[in-house]
Amino acid sequence: MVQELRITLEACPGLVDIFWVSDFEMRAGITPRTKAEFLNGELESKWRVRAYERAKSMFRRTPDGYFEADFDGDRRGFVLEFERTAYNWNMVKRMVYNLDDAFPHAQRLIVSETVPHARRMIRNLQAWVREKDLSSWFVTDFQKLTTQPFEKCWYQISHPLEE
Repeated sequence: MVQELRITLEACPGLVDIFWVSDFEMRAGITPRTKAEFLNGELESKWRVRAYERAKSMFRRTPDGYFEADFDGDRRGFVLEFERTAYNWNMVKRMVYNLDDAFPHAQRLIVSETVPHARRMIRNLQAWVREKDLSSWFVTDFQKLTTQPFEKCWYQISHPLEE
C-alpha cells in the first residue's frame, strides 16, 4: 500500500520535481542530504561509514518516506506516515516526537487506512502536537489520497474532520 501511495504522490500534477527517500533508504542510514549528494555526483568517499554509523545508532522507527517537491511555487519537504492499523496512544506520541525531531521543517502527512482511523488520528494528534506546529500536520485516508487531487485531500489537524 505504501508503494501505491508513492505512485499516487509522484503522479500528482501539483507536485513538481519530486525527490524521494524511501523508508528502506532511511533505515540504511541514508539521509535526504546524502541521497541528493549522490544524485548530484558530489558524494564524498566516506558516506557509507557515516550511513552505517547512523543506521547502527537508530533506535526509532523510520517514517514510510520523505520527499521534496515544488508545490504552489515553493520547494517543500514532506514526511509520509501510513497508518495501516490503528495506532494506540503511545504509538501516536512516539510518532509525533520522532517526526518533530527528525524532520523539523517538513510537512507531516499521515495517511490512515480508513476514515474512522483518520478521525481518531486527528483527535490523538491534537493532544500531542504543540500548538505552534499544528499547521504542519495533515491527515487523510487512503481512498481520499488515491482518488482526489493532492491539494484537496488533506485535513489540517487543527480542524475537525466532518462526520
